Amino acid sequence: MSETVAAAPPVKRQRLGRRLGAEPYYRIAEHTPQRLTLDSRPELNWPVARNFLFLSVLFGLPALVALCGGIILVGQVGLPAMLLVILGLLLGSLALITNTMGRALRRIRNQIVVDGEARKLVYRQYLAGRPAKTQTLPFEQILGLQIVEREAKLFPAFLGRTRQLQIIELCLAGNAGWLVDSAATAEALRPTAEALRGALGLQADT
Repeated sequence: MSETVAAAPPVKRQRLGRRLGAEPYYRIAEHTPQRLTLDSRPELNWPVARNFLFLSVLFGLPALVALCGGIILVGQVGLPAMLLVILGLLLGSLALITNTMGRALRRIRNQIVVDGEARKLVYRQYLAGRPAKTQTLPFEQILGLQIVEREAKLFPAFLGRTRQLQIIELCLAGNAGWLVDSAATAEALRPTAEALRGALGLQADT
């Protein structure tokens, strides 16, 4: 008689918590035998947020000039006025987008909670005025934890800046991995890595 073996649940793709930089993004906020809480450091988002807000001003001022010029000229020269209005709307849209991104980065906060009683690791992302986003990883899918050196895209990733970083990575079933934190040196990540190993019940050499 053959024995039926239950298939392991598929590993979800990581959606939250992937903020990579040269300084550790998380600090230990709570550490008890049954619970570990890592809170993000919002101040590390502020320089990037300021850049986006500065860009919004750079786009917004010429957008205002172009729109005003188009409105003034609309009764005299049709095509140039229309082109100025279109340019103003395009620049205004860019100003709105960069301003929204900058304001969001200033207010965003991330958290990682390791719940020993529920045997799950939870990523949470908070943004003012919106429900928290969550993603859960059961202990059963976590096989190990390692600090590895990799070339990675710095936050924000869409700018394309890359650097060699040390990264805390959770090794999961199915040859998958989830990123926890990063820094320029492994020593900067060691306290977080050791706290995670203990909270997850992993051996020191995993």
